[in-house]
Amino acid sequence: MLGTRYLRWRVLVQTCLIVLGIVAVKLAISEFSLEFISISPLFTSLLAVVGAFQHDLGDDRSTEALDAIDALNPSFLEFDRIGVPATYTSRLRAEQGALRRSVLRVYHVQRTEFLPSAYLLIQAIVVIIITVLAFMEIEPTYEAVIILAFISFFFISLLWLLRIMDRPFHVEELTDDDVSLFLLRSFLERLNRSLT
Repeated sequence: MLGTRYLRWRVLVQTCLIVLGIVAVKLAISEFSLEFISISPLFTSLLAVVGAFQHDLGDDRSTEALDAIDALNPSFLEFDRIGVPATYTSRLRAEQGALRRSVLRVYHVQRTEFLPSAYLLIQAIVVIIITVLAFMEIEPTYEAVIILAFISFFFISLLWLLRIMDRPFHVEELTDDDVSLFLLRSFLERLNRSLT
């Protein structure tokens, strides 16, 4: 028991000492102006990707995010030029491909309409059911009103839900049912903070 506690503290202390050593090396590199890798173009490119993606969610025809993702290529060429190991650049290119695939999936979900004929059929069925219930003689009248109100509420809510599911990504996030973009916004804030 005591040995386990000692081991945990020892690992913590060793890790802290290593981190302090790394910080000291970074401060020395900074003090003597030995920094030669500038990643600010990459940050600005990432900001452009996020901003273009947010714009694309509001515009059905825009594909600015894909152009911004492609604009990352010069940063990777710069990494090759300054001698960054090829494995790192290769990983970044793989992540660029994954980002492109994810954006294309969002485009597909956002721009693919629910079968228009099926949606029209569902609307017609709802209208017919509500109309039939409205003209149906049910005694006593208050029961008819309660049944009509309940069924109307149920079917109209389902129609609204289908409409929301048809376009789940909204930059404005008008309802709680929209897909939240908080991770995208938080990433953008972190990038902006790191540039300042």
